[in-house]
Amino acid sequence: MRVGLGFDAARLIAATVLRPGEGGAAWRAAAPELHARAVALAGQAHVDLLLAASLRAQEIDPPAELAARAASAKAAAAWSWVEGAAVLDALERAGLAPIALKGGDLSARAYPLVFASLPDRAYLRHATDLDVLLARPEAAAVVMREEGFEPDVQGAAHHIRWRKRGPGLAFSVELHDDLFDRPHGLRLSTDALRAGAVAVASPDGGTRRVLAPLDAFLHIAGHAV
Repeated sequence: MRVGLGFDAARLIAATVLRPGEGGAAWRAAAPELHARAVALAGQAHVDLLLAASLRAQEIDPPAELAARAASAKAAAAWSWVEGAAVLDALERAGLAPIALKGGDLSARAYPLVFASLPDRAYLRHATDLDVLLARPEAAAVVMREEGFEPDVQGAAHHIRWRKRGPGLAFSVELHDDLFDRPHGLRLSTDALRAGAVAVASPDGGTRRVLAPLDAFLHIAGHAV
């Protein structure tokens, strides 16, 4: 692959998604080789659905490869959001006061219009797992099994990972007792994090707990260093 072609493919995807009309014209004018590279890059970046939806909105039929991947990804994304909401509700009913972290949080605050229309527009905020902060993750074992999850391979000391499988699909939930593995050198009080959590509106008319804005920012920033 030529480096220049990779940059051009990225620019074509960005224009198609972010600049309707102008981006559609650019797609129509692009060479087949650039279309192919853009489709491949969309798969690597997990934006198949977003690109396919943007093309259709501009009355352009997505290439067959992109359309097929998009259909599969949409089913998986919508299923993931439904499962994630069900887990939060079940943990709430059990009195475990779940707090959604990272993607499950940012979906509400960084993408409010998209969040309001989930799961139908789940492709605009793709999710493959759900991170949840609990005081005692081990206390959620019964709830997770009742929801159809089973223990998964554990990759960190500060969370317990569960997985649920469907026909050709899988969704994971990580139940955290901290934001990072310790010692992490940060002055964090998980009690304070939980006490400072705020509620955001959810598509079903209820609410979900998330970290306070500053705590959420620090959590995201901590993953970048």
